[in-house]
Amino acid sequence: GEDYDDARYKIDPKTFQSTEFIEAKKNGDLRMNLNRAPVLITPDGQTIGQSKAIERYLARRLGLFGQTPEDEAIIDCIQEHCRDVK
Repeated sequence: GEDYDDARYKIDPKTFQSTEFIEAKKNGDLRMNLNRAPVLITPDGQTIGQSKAIERYLARRLGLFGQTPEDEAIIDCIQEHCRDVK
């Protein structure tokens, strides 16, 4: 496996606001994802936004996205089916 830092924003249940999230937007931490979460910061410091792009990046990086373009398409198809169902 790989080491990682799973940073999450605490949300106040009364206001549905997160001061940490607001600060991250002000600081530009979420700029690469149009000021939205999630973002992934790669080992070389590149920021990637959009959950599906993050999923595909990690699958490729960790060798879980198949061996051929056809494998990738089938895996991508399954991901999209899961997204449709939820």
